[in-house]
Parts: sequence; C-alpha cells; structure tokens
Amino acid sequence: MFYQIKSNIMYRNYSAFGYITDNRNYCYNKLYDNNPVIGDKIVSETGALFLSVMSLHPKQISELVFQIRQNISDVEYDIIYKDSMDFFNLLVKESFIVSGKTAEECKQNDINSWQKLISEKTNNSFDVMRSDIRLDTQDYFNNYFNHKPLLRSLYIEITSICNERCIHCYIPHELKNNHMDLGLFNKIVDESIELKVLNFTLSGGEPMLHPNFLQMINRCKKENISLNILSNLTALSEEIVTELRTNPLISIQASLYSINPDIHDEITKLKGSCNITKKAIRNLVENNINVQISCPIIKQNIHCYLDVIGWAKTLNIHVSSDYNLLGKYNSNTDNLNCRLDYTDTYDIINNVLYKDINILEKEIEEKKALTIDDPICSVCRHSFCVSENGNVYPCAGWQSFVLGDLNRSTLNYIWNESNKTKYLRNLKIKDFNICSNCDDRVYCSICMVINSNENKSGDPMKVSKYHCDITRLKKEIYIKKKMLMTASACLGYCHKTC
Repeated sequence: MFYQIKSNIMYRNYSAFGYITDNRNYCYNKLYDNNPVIGDKIVSETGALFLSVMSLHPKQISELVFQIRQNISDVEYDIIYKDSMDFFNLLVKESFIVSGKTAEECKQNDINSWQKLISEKTNNSFDVMRSDIRLDTQDYFNNYFNHKPLLRSLYIEITSICNERCIHCYIPHELKNNHMDLGLFNKIVDESIELKVLNFTLSGGEPMLHPNFLQMINRCKKENISLNILSNLTALSEEIVTELRTNPLISIQASLYSINPDIHDEITKLKGSCNITKKAIRNLVENNINVQISCPIIKQNIHCYLDVIGWAKTLNIHVSSDYNLLGKYNSNTDNLNCRLDYTDTYDIINNVLYKDINILEKEIEEKKALTIDDPICSVCRHSFCVSENGNVYPCAGWQSFVLGDLNRSTLNYIWNESNKTKYLRNLKIKDFNICSNCDDRVYCSICMVINSNENKSGDPMKVSKYHCDITRLKKEIYIKKKMLMTASACLGYCHKTC
C-alpha cells in the first residue's frame, strides 16, 4: 500500500506535537460549494513522527515503516507496522492523506480527493492522536505557546513594477520600478520553513510580471506553502495557468472594477485591461483554479460595482468589495479623491455591509467585551509584510514603518526581537486617548495604517478623521435599525393582541 499527504493539505512538525490542516483559512472558495471542510488536527509527538516521514509523493508502507524505525529502533517492526497502518488509514478516512495499491493509484486519488469526513477511533500501541485535547485548535496553540505571537502568514511584494496605474492605488506610481531578487525570495522561504509559516500572499505591483514568478510559485509548492496571489491578470499566460492548475494550495484574487471597459480602463489607465482581465478570470474558473474578484468601491464605480458582483455570480465566485481606501504610503493623499462621499458610504454600509443588523450587532458585542488594556489590533501577531527591497513592515500599505531589513537580518529576529515589532504589539486601546475615552468606541475599527498614511508625519497614533466619520455612520445606522426592529415588534404585538 502507498500513502501520501494530499496536495491541498499542509503539515507542520512542532516536535512535541504535529499540526495538519487544509487550506480553508487561506483559499478563496466558490459561492456555492458542496465540498466539505476537512478542518485541522493536532497529533501527538509519535503521530508527528509518523507524519514527518510522509511527503507529497507516494511512499510504500514498508519504506515509511523503515524510516519510522530509524527513530524508534527499540520497538518491534510488527508493532510499528500495525500502528502506522491504523494511523495512516484513519487520516485517509478523514481526508488528510490518500492511499493506493500502487503509486499511480495514490497520485490519481489525490487529484480528486475531496471525500466525506468520517470520524473514527482506533486503539493503537502508540498514542498518535492528542486525545487529551478538547480545545479549539487556535486555543490549543495559544495555551501551548503561552499566547506567544506565531508567524503564520507573510505578505510579500515580489515586485513593485506594475503595468497599470490605478487611480486609487496606495503605492506611489513613481516607486513602481523594482523586482525582488530571487535569492532574497529563497532566503524568505528558507526562514519561513524554520518558523512553520503556512501561507504566503504574493503581491506587487503586478506579481506575474516578475521574471522568476514561475520559479517562486514552484518553490512554494515544493515546500507545502499555501499561496494567495493578488493580480490584475493582464500578464496571465497559458504557461502560468498550467502551473497554477497543478497546485490546489494556490488561490488568485483578481482586480476588476467594472464590467464596463470604459469605466474599468479609466480606473486602471490601461486600455483593454477590462476585457483581458475578464477573459483571464473565465480561464481560471474553467481550469478549476480558486479565484475571487477584488472590487474596491470608489467614486468612479459606485453606480456599477453591483454589476461586477452579478457577473461573478454567473461564474460561481466571490467578490470582495470594500469602501475603505488607504492613502499612499509616502503620505500623499491625492488618491483619496476617489474615496466615497458621506452619503454613498452611508448607503454602502446600510444596504450592503450591514444589511443584516445581526452582523453589526455581533461586531458591537465583540467590541464591548474589549477593555482599554486590550491590543488596538492584531498587527504583528500572526503576519507581517516584506517589500521587494527586503524591508519588513507591519501590514499591507504601511511601508513607511520599517521593522527591519532582511538583507541584514532574519525573519526570526525581526519577528521575535525587533523593538519596533514589540512596540506595535504592546500598543493598547488606552494608548489612543481620543479613542479610549470615546463613548462611540464600540462602533469603531481603528486602523494604524490609515492613521499613518493620512498625515504628513506618518504618525500611526494620530487618529484619522475618517475613522470618526465612519464610526458615526455605523452608530447612526445601528440606532435606526434598532428603532425599526422595536417598532416592528410592537406593531406585531399590537396586531396579535387585537
């Protein structure tokens, strides 16, 4: 019998335990998708050893047992054979790995390997499952590592070069002129493996313009790293499609601002880009490559962004729409001329984002649970970003706040030892005086990147007026919706009693 880890599954060995997971936290799913969520699993130290001898390529059980015995030489072969078979077969039923009577059958089973989940317990001589775990997986990680921030994702701008000049872009157009060196990218991959990183987001500029783009995504595939690629798709080639099709850990987010070429092309400043991008999106869908559309809502497409959502629905894919815009990271805010006015923003929040009051109510309850001693946001707790020149910064769009330089330092040092990283992690709500004393705080989602990019000094502590405007909108919408619900309930009661 042959076994292999499925190509849409990631495994990380933490020595004392193992972690195996699907790509659900990072991929872009279809609008309507019957595929089950596989989930994740914590296995014991022995289970971690059993998994560590597996790979993304089929191995015969005799080879796996031989490799396991290199580390457990004092246990009889038959015991290891039986326990490993039981363990591997359980993971096959739970859809984490696949098996086959031949290597070819094993590979074929991996291609169409989404299966109904089956829960089953086995009695093994080794404790390969962490049967003592009753916590949610993230809670388990928090408890085990004493809430130490773990680097799970990296946002990497592999190039700043772009063939579009989008009018709302937060990257100054005059700085779009450099590719990341392949050697630096490979260094990032090597150090990410040591830190058990699960996911990369490759961005730009336009990442597909990088001359080593295929080598980069190939390296990530080899190292079992999930990939999100943010692209306008105008450089998508059949060679790239062929490579993307072989990796189920890859998802694409494509920028499309309108299905009307005149409007889209006026935003991108690249004639013909609308039709090229739409054709490329269809190409990805037809090749069963995970894709979603990014459609920021700005003044230029406020009256037609719903057409993009409707068009995407015919392809069974999601659209990510957001009215928030970042000022340029050099504190030039001329791109914010595209930002929606008060009335349009109100309509978006009221009719799209919070059409269901329960969504807004849930956010408010979560904010009420926070105290002024809680962190202001999740910055530098699970991810950070790398620019094409090797500078590391906190999150997308905040290139002005450099945490370190990977040409002179390591990911591990910048993540765990950088004073700037520690400073951001230690910021609390109470450090923002205007916010900690504000009665409307439960409606607010403060963002240090917006703060930094919207003032000439680049000060993340200087609260942007935009935050306060949006907060007042949310509060107004919530109060009105609440009043309508109360009036409706009273009317219903009156009808019932009459």
